[in-house]
Amino acid sequence: MFLCMNDMAGLATQVRSNERGMSLIEVIIAALIMTTGVLAVVRLLSLVAATNLTARSTTVATIVGVQKLEQLRASEWTVESVSDEPLAQNIAGFVDHVDASGAVVGQGVERPAAAVYTRRWSVERIASGSDEAFVLVVRVLVRGGMGDQTGADGLIRQAQFASVAARHSE
Repeated sequence: MFLCMNDMAGLATQVRSNERGMSLIEVIIAALIMTTGVLAVVRLLSLVAATNLTARSTTVATIVGVQKLEQLRASEWTVESVSDEPLAQNIAGFVDHVDASGAVVGQGVERPAAAVYTRRWSVERIASGSDEAFVLVVRVLVRGGMGDQTGADGLIRQAQFASVAARHSE
């Protein structure tokens, strides 16, 4: 079987007529599908990042709360150091302020600018007139930064821890 040049030119023309490129509409639809997928992934990544920051903040709040509870359990209380006040406000001697890394940055009633967590605590007698058994309560308030959804006072969330401590008579 011999093919002459004229036959090959006709075969090449036939192949080219069957090969059509993508139309503009197909390209636009493919770009829209691709863009939708990329935007969904970006949204998912931002949600994951925000959830990760919230989890870290909650973990640090738990750590600083438990640390303060352990400090209170290890300390000696006098009748003068017992608070009968609620944990609703900062009371001198029963509050401290902690930064994002867990370091204490202030112990006054006013919250320093660097404070992310405010720890309030109370030491309450279990029975009236008893100096032997106490309920220790620590409340950790988490303050928000930029981008956090906060209340009017800047509070995002809070955690509370409680323990019972008894003194042993000697």
